Amino acid sequence: MFDYDEFETSAFEHIPLLFKSCTPTTPSACFTLNSAIGRLAVIKRNQAVEVPVRDQWIAALKGPCANGNAAHCQVLVKLSPSNQSLDKASLQDTACRAGAVKSCTNIGRTHLRIYKKSNDPNELQTAVDHLTRACELENNTACHMLEHLSKG
Repeated sequence: MFDYDEFETSAFEHIPLLFKSCTPTTPSACFTLNSAIGRLAVIKRNQAVEVPVRDQWIAALKGPCANGNAAHCQVLVKLSPSNQSLDKASLQDTACRAGAVKSCTNIGRTHLRIYKKSNDPNELQTAVDHLTRACELENNTACHMLEHLSKG
């Protein structure tokens, strides 16, 4: 495993190139950015030197996410600490609408779990809507879940 403690600067400061490269037409750069930030967010989650830099990236990701860049929304969800006042469900929904199949599937699963506990038909409809979108984006898991739902 790579030792990020060897750097005198924050590991998050090495992300700018990937951030600039991540566009809707460069999914591999976005995937790499998502992976890199995810690993760093787990490794360095609460170290004081990381928090200001992480918060800068959160601020920088909000605009592209709001403009429908699915990859940036997914990175933002992963990067944001649970104690921050970001609505991760809303970020996932924005990513799904922008074509992020993983976000669609995650939202569908979450609402399906809620439905199973509550029997709220609105939760079921939300789950079906998101799983349908994921299936349209060729996620076999989502299609399989929809198939089971249709059988009752």
